[in-house]
Amino acid sequence: MYHHVNPDGNFINVTPEIFEKHISYLRNSGFTGLHTEDFLSILSGKQHPPERPIVITFDDGWLDNWLYAFPVLKKYHMKAVIFAVTSLVADKARRGRDDEKSVLPLPIHRECQEMVDTGRAQEVMLSWDEMREMEASGLIDIQSHTHTHQRWDKMKYDGKTRSTVISRELETSKKITDLISKGDFSTKPGWIRMSIHPTHTDKEIQFLVDGLKELALNHEIWIEDYDIDYVNSTMTHKNDNSDAHIKLKIDECFIDPLC
Repeated sequence: MYHHVNPDGNFINVTPEIFEKHISYLRNSGFTGLHTEDFLSILSGKQHPPERPIVITFDDGWLDNWLYAFPVLKKYHMKAVIFAVTSLVADKARRGRDDEKSVLPLPIHRECQEMVDTGRAQEVMLSWDEMREMEASGLIDIQSHTHTHQRWDKMKYDGKTRSTVISRELETSKKITDLISKGDFSTKPGWIRMSIHPTHTDKEIQFLVDGLKELALNHEIWIEDYDIDYVNSTMTHKNDNSDAHIKLKIDECFIDPLC
């Protein structure tokens, strides 16, 4: 089991050089990497195991799994499984890998965890596009590592409640990863990002806050007015003129803050 494959190796970070030695040894020694479906089929007797089976896993879904580990796995054609925390997956475009000579350095695990805790998970976690490309290669199996990655041993639940909450976490995460593997992004966690500048007036900020409140209260009703493409993550209003009308009203508000 791995977490990070990162040039700044420490107790939980393996350097790319050492990782390649691991994978090279396994491949040259006749080991065959398995996905979770392969493993379950072998356990249930539906599939005959290869001579030297192994399940290589990565926990959490850190960005360096794509940047450094995946190129090595491709080189040796070795299967592996990534268990992703679905609420932390980055909503970013594909980033360049080590084998593409365009990778940026990443911090060690402790610093990565601090970035997640301070709302900067986008910078250190895998994106949906990166996971989808790895799955499409046939080498990587994306599975669930819960939705929020709680420390359940520190939660003050009784045994029955803890079991119920963990089951719900796993069901939520598994539903998201299964649908995304099929190209359906309808359950992908999302957010609204905005910048509040010191030059904004109180009225302008209140306008934004009121808009968010209205969205939270009415999104299930308003969504009926849109045609949604869950594969390409696009949406268009069923009234062709509506988008232009809404844009015009928004522009008017920024031109005339008293609208």
